[in-house]
Amino acid sequence: MEKLISESLIIVLYVDEAWPEDESRPGFLPKDPYGRAITHFWSDFVDKKIFDAALRTLQAKGEEKEGALKELYDNLITLESGFAKLDAKPFFNGPSGYADISLAPFVAWLPSFLELAGIRLPTVDEAPHLHDFFSAIREHPAAKVAFRDQEKLITYARMLHEQWAAST
Repeated sequence: MEKLISESLIIVLYVDEAWPEDESRPGFLPKDPYGRAITHFWSDFVDKKIFDAALRTLQAKGEEKEGALKELYDNLITLESGFAKLDAKPFFNGPSGYADISLAPFVAWLPSFLELAGIRLPTVDEAPHLHDFFSAIREHPAAKVAFRDQEKLITYARMLHEQWAAST
C-alpha cells in the first residue's frame, strides 16, 4: 500500500520520526519535551501569524491591507522576541531545526512581499536576530539551491497578485 503525506511540515515530522537521528542526520526537533513544545509553538506562529498576514498583504486592499501590513510587522517583532528569548544565534534550534525549516520559505518569498505588497521589515536595530536568521538561511547550502532563481518566484508571485486583484 502506498503511503502519501501532504503538507511540508507534516512531512518533516514524519521524516523525523521514521528515520531517527544519527551521526549522519540530526533530528529536526529537540529531544526534551519543553524544547519540542517551544519549537512547535514557533513553527505554528510562523505558519499562522507570519504567513497568513503576509498573504493578506498581497490580497487585501485599503484599510484591510494596512491592517495586514501592521499585523505582519508586529508579528515579525514578536518573532524577534522569540529569537532573543531563546538566545538563538542565528537559528532557533539549528540549521536543520523544525522551527527554522518552517520560517525558511518566508525568506524565499520575502522579495516578492517587499515588491508587491510594500511590506516594511523591522530594521536591523529593531530585529537583529531576525536579520541574522535571514542572512544565515540565504547562505545555507539547501537554501542556496532552493532560492537560486528568485526572479521566477517573483514572476509567479506577480501572476498570483494579478489574479487576486482581478477577482475582487
